[in-house]
Amino acid sequence: MQLSFEDGGRRLVIGGDFTEESDFGPAAAQARGEVEVDLGAVRRINSSGVREWVGFVRAAGKAARLTLHRCPVSFVSQMNMISNFVGGARVHSVLVPGLCSGCGAAREELALVADLRAGRRDLPPCGACGGAVELDADESEYFSFLSRVD
Repeated sequence: MQLSFEDGGRRLVIGGDFTEESDFGPAAAQARGEVEVDLGAVRRINSSGVREWVGFVRAAGKAARLTLHRCPVSFVSQMNMISNFVGGARVHSVLVPGLCSGCGAAREELALVADLRAGRRDLPPCGACGGAVELDADESEYFSFLSRVD
């Protein structure tokens, strides 16, 4: 797992896998004020990684207001299963899995949570062939986190 603070500590970029070896301690200690957390490069989260992440959100939330950006599919899956997965953090955007009906390409498209709540869930056309891109997940399951997050 990789962690790096940018923009004077206002932006935290996290990538890789959340596992038993993930150490969020330094990031929790450094988080202060408003912190934008970019999760777009997170690949996989196992059960030990869930525990480490929840501990981070709890600890960092004491001194920082976290806003989560580019939450990947693996992260959204955890939000849907674990009620306290994001704690008091605000979820700004998620990656939505799509499949092109024209060329069959798998895609992940960025969606703002505000747009999803407003019912705007159409994915843009495929960049490769221009075909329609459909959600590659059960809509009611994939977006169930919306009722539980800020």
